[in-house]
Amino acid sequence: MNRIALLYPYFGPLPPFFHTWLKAAAYNSGFDFLLYTDQSLPRVLPPNVRARQMTFPEFCGMVQRLYDFPLALERPYKICDFRPAFGEIFAFDLVGYTHWGYGDLDVICGDFANFLTPQRLDRYERISPYGHLSVYRNTPRMNQLYRCAYEGEEVWRQVFQDPAGHTFDEWWDGRGIEQIALAQGVQEFRALELAGVERPYKKKRLCFRFELNGESLPEDRDIVFLWQRGRLYACTLRDGETVESCRQYCYAHFQKRRIAFPPEMEQGTRIPDEFWVVPNRILCGGLAQVAEYLHSEEYRAAWQQEEENFVRFRQQYPNAY
Repeated sequence: MNRIALLYPYFGPLPPFFHTWLKAAAYNSGFDFLLYTDQSLPRVLPPNVRARQMTFPEFCGMVQRLYDFPLALERPYKICDFRPAFGEIFAFDLVGYTHWGYGDLDVICGDFANFLTPQRLDRYERISPYGHLSVYRNTPRMNQLYRCAYEGEEVWRQVFQDPAGHTFDEWWDGRGIEQIALAQGVQEFRALELAGVERPYKKKRLCFRFELNGESLPEDRDIVFLWQRGRLYACTLRDGETVESCRQYCYAHFQKRRIAFPPEMEQGTRIPDEFWVVPNRILCGGLAQVAEYLHSEEYRAAWQQEEENFVRFRQQYPNAY
């Protein structure tokens, strides 16, 4: 039987998504979520969520003890480059687990068991190439994969000694863990059903509305997300009010996108069993409230503001992306 531990070292103020993430973790009872943080957490956590309090310098010291050269681990965001080494870094917490993984907290999680199935876990050594969720088989080969030379270079040594962020947990200039995995013949399932939501500015254009797979929708179509008792759906609405289609996803990643949460959700005092996510906020009512908001002046004004922000952004950074 598979046992999966998902590892989340996180230092500094928790994101607005945290309490929603925590409730979704509770619904994913077949997975263990291990948090390492310097932040205050709710006194009572779900049974499958374990937290270890530590400071960022304590975490850095724990990692440094594994290596005989000085690490450039100077800020929490740099931890992303060390994720492929988590199988070694957190080996003491992974005893008895068949798999380990890592992810982001700026996500809304769905039903992991529906996608990280026993069939996939048994067949593949690695599931998903993305830093916002990736799962490795807990074996010496996979735990030491990041140490493998790529085209004659020990890339990991370069990355671990450079304070800049390099997204080594994904592709980094064609030399990230994904390229190493391919070169080493790792059996990998790459097409995990995730909703990668574009940031508001992408590919020299505005994408304030939700887009999936980089595809723009006609003006009379909108994508919104529905989270319902542990399951996440992307729903296409016609004219902002009629559900045309729904598809279940493992999770949605809201990269660099500002989402306004109701105060009780951001503070964790009440997380409803059902809520909707529109391009700039969480709504806790039904579909009628979603339709009303998408047709409102408030929503149109937010859209126009992003259009103005985008124009200024392009003027300041004409060659970005």
